Amino acid sequence: MTLKRLYWTARLAWCVRGQAGYAFRPIEAIRRDQARRVRRIVAHAWRTVPYYRETMARLGLTPADFRTVEDLAKLPILERRELHADPERFLSSACRPERSARTLTSGSSGTPIAVTYDMASLVMTMAHGERPRPVIARAVGRWRGYRETLIASPYGNLVQMSRFCRERTWVPWGFRARSQLLSVADPIEENLARMDAHKPDLVMSFGSYFEALAPFWLALGSRHHVPRAIGYGGDALSDTVRRRLAEERGIEVVSGYQAVEANRIGFECECHNGVHLNVDLHPVRIVDADGRDLPPGEQGDVVVSTLVNRATVLLNYRLGDLAAFVPGPCPCGRSLPRLTQPLGRCDDWLATPSGQRVSSYGVAGVFLQGDPIWQYQVVQESPRRVRVGLHAGEPCDRSSLACRVGDGLRNVLGGEVEVQVEFVTSFERTPFGKHRCILSRLAGSQRAPAGEARP
Repeated sequence: MTLKRLYWTARLAWCVRGQAGYAFRPIEAIRRDQARRVRRIVAHAWRTVPYYRETMARLGLTPADFRTVEDLAKLPILERRELHADPERFLSSACRPERSARTLTSGSSGTPIAVTYDMASLVMTMAHGERPRPVIARAVGRWRGYRETLIASPYGNLVQMSRFCRERTWVPWGFRARSQLLSVADPIEENLARMDAHKPDLVMSFGSYFEALAPFWLALGSRHHVPRAIGYGGDALSDTVRRRLAEERGIEVVSGYQAVEANRIGFECECHNGVHLNVDLHPVRIVDADGRDLPPGEQGDVVVSTLVNRATVLLNYRLGDLAAFVPGPCPCGRSLPRLTQPLGRCDDWLATPSGQRVSSYGVAGVFLQGDPIWQYQVVQESPRRVRVGLHAGEPCDRSSLACRVGDGLRNVLGGEVEVQVEFVTSFERTPFGKHRCILSRLAGSQRAPAGEARP
């Protein structure tokens, strides 16, 4: 074990202290932590991040003008298109490449963008994962050493960032969950068989993937292993499926809320009445179309600030979701304020000629590698024919890009599938302002619900 790994392991141990009970601290203490982080990140951004140095100078602001989270509203709301157009303007000059990890959004809520995390913030993200631990421990019956399964894209940021951290820290064996990683691109039946062998207490995946797993777990006489708890995000799980899994199989169902741009925004507790917001890490505003703050109970745009990432710094950033603050305290006793389940994208599933179904996350990796693809949409006309619309950056080799996308989709859906690639400049959007990456013209195609909760 290298000295660097020992250092980050010690730092992780320091950050973990007290996190499991942090949400129960008095809100005044949480606000003090929040204000301290606001002052530090603004000072850091002013010194090292081009966008904030230029913006604050233009507005006549200095770090002394930012004492509490309310002062962040003095900055203009940052739009996704601005981050995409020039991500380097939001990257700190103090960021060291050997101590940072670059991630990409899936593009399912619009244009894929790059976000860089410094190692210290990734360690803190690992530590802050302890906050929902009491909810999981209550469901699975133990705090440590349980079995878990993660079903995700092998190209996804969660998998890549977890691997990045594991290579640089060490967690004692007794504290680890006995983990299994499965791919959303593999047939559901194969993943069920692997879970039957592993027998996880906890399964984590996307909400729409659990929509597909639920019929197998709920089937009369099913012999498949049923976990004690599931945690979902990325998109929503319908209330009907949630209720049936809880009532008929005794599964504790919880969601989390996070994005590539802001990890650990919030988590759902055992009362299942909204998402508790980690306001000391990622304070949230709910605003109307003109950027004015809305009162609790009134739905608007989610605007988030990241107070812990010192690489790509995002303050007052419009995330692209719709939600509302939940008024009043939570019966669970946690002090962290709550948000309704955010509304966002809704995607269909693709079907292979053999009858298998593939979620949007199962094909996302095809579009995140190689040439710059700004946006994409896959339209399935039949089990053997799909059309792909690409909005690609310039300059790029369109012929090579079309071949790569076609080969990638055939690798996922089957070699006999015809893939037609078109280059476009815009896509039709949902009422929530997002474009759907996957559209199926097949009768009876399963569509993910129109909600979105990211873990």
